[in-house]
Amino acid sequence: IFLCLPISYLLLKIYINPTIIFIVIITINTISLFGRLLFLKFLIDLNIQSFIINVLSKILIITAIIIVSHYFIFISIQNPYIEFFTKSILLTIINLTSIYFIGLNNSERSFILSFIKNKINHKPQ
Repeated sequence: IFLCLPISYLLLKIYINPTIIFIVIITINTISLFGRLLFLKFLIDLNIQSFIINVLSKILIITAIIIVSHYFIFISIQNPYIEFFTKSILLTIINLTSIYFIGLNNSERSFILSFIKNKINHKPQ
């Protein structure tokens, strides 16, 4: 993680594009994630294949849905603030919906529903 700053600085000297910083951060975090997974495999015998299927694949699917949704939401509103607010609300709804239906299993969904129902039905005294 401490390598992000010097690597980003060096690559910014070579490439002028500031998005290189995000690419460096994502790459270093991905490498460190797999390093942590290997460490956990030896420490607690973590099944890496199961983790990738049950966790990372869901994250990648939800991320793809959000990216595709972002590119396909074309709202032409004259006021840029209202357009930003509208797109933010739509993307938040799409994100929460995809997390709820793709990212959560049945027990997690039922826990969230019961939590929301409890908060709605809770009457202050």
